[in-house]
Amino acid sequence: MQTKSLKHRLFWTWDHSMDWTPLTQGIQEWGASTPYHKQPGDFVRDYTNLVDFCAAHGFTGVIIYGFLRDGHGGIEAAQEVCRHGRARNVAIIPGIGVNSYGGVYWEGKHEFSLPNWLDLHPELEAVGPTLARFNHYYRMACPAKAENRRFMLDSVRWLCETFDLGGINFETGDNGLCQCADCQKASSQDRNWSPTDIVTLLPPLVEAAQQARPGILPVCECYFDTILDTADHAPLRALPEGSLLQFTNREHEYLQRFLKEMTPEKVAAMPPHAKVLRTHVGSQWNDHRRKLVARDLSAMVQKVAEVGMDGVTLFGEVSATSVVNEINYLSVAAFADAPALTWDGFVAQTLGPLFGGEGQAATCIEFLEKTTVTARDLQEAKAILHASDERSYRRWLWMVEHLYQRLRRT
Repeated sequence: MQTKSLKHRLFWTWDHSMDWTPLTQGIQEWGASTPYHKQPGDFVRDYTNLVDFCAAHGFTGVIIYGFLRDGHGGIEAAQEVCRHGRARNVAIIPGIGVNSYGGVYWEGKHEFSLPNWLDLHPELEAVGPTLARFNHYYRMACPAKAENRRFMLDSVRWLCETFDLGGINFETGDNGLCQCADCQKASSQDRNWSPTDIVTLLPPLVEAAQQARPGILPVCECYFDTILDTADHAPLRALPEGSLLQFTNREHEYLQRFLKEMTPEKVAAMPPHAKVLRTHVGSQWNDHRRKLVARDLSAMVQKVAEVGMDGVTLFGEVSATSVVNEINYLSVAAFADAPALTWDGFVAQTLGPLFGGEGQAATCIEFLEKTTVTARDLQEAKAILHASDERSYRRWLWMVEHLYQRLRRT
């Protein structure tokens, strides 16, 4: 087992799904491309709280989709989040769509909002994708049009000049492809995203970001459940030096394949850029938003380190005051620091001090992994709570409520 720690440990988030500020209303927990229903100040509070957690536990950056919205403070609020990230040495990484996902300015009356651009230039809109008929967030620009490419270049330059960014997460979109004659000729049409678009559209944007803000981390999304198809990765070599290739594991079954099949030799055959694996395990998309997936996450981190990749990205929208999410996050932090760590070592060394001892930590894991809980489990948790010290009390209080709610549902 490789013992070298992982360089990149990133959280991936949607602004509307953030739950890092206690007792707030309007959280849109599931989905993407939705309005922001929380109070404007919650955006800054959510992300400063998450940044503080990152700084305390060795996470290196936070990807934010919905980074710029008029509804939660626009430019000024985003700048405040960037300042806080810079002060804590945590990279703030806006997620942007290239001809998709609202462009650079997700929602609002701004020149670099993609829907506004397409309202002014309807002849530049993509042909064919159906989701845009139901939701303006899904509107797409035709990637073959030179005017759209200039618009994206100007957008990226403005973004880098206006905010103290640590990186940008570039996506070309996965909601369908333009069906105009030029796009059909240039790009594979057998999936909802285009590898051709990735290697054609991203290089000038990455280079513009690097020139405008030296040292920036360009995170280039390489999409879903393809990391084992290393023979297909050759075109990604066209991405500029310094790019971080982010491959995404969407299905749990595919993660199991990755754990079994990925090898150092496969990684060596991939493009020479730094590489991370982003997982949907532990996310809203797999109904794992508040489930214990720490064993899966720790196994993934160990495998990434073993084969010589450079890091991981996981969803981080739920606050660590949710004990199950805290354990998930801490498992990534601990194994990213020390990939040779064992599960029992993690429970003893990391969780033990937080739960009142190694035995209590093991009992916590046992409760969370049970398919069915009993009244006796609840009584045992209450007894541990009554004997808890100051550090472990809030965690066992959470556990008692968690077990009580599970019993009510049975």
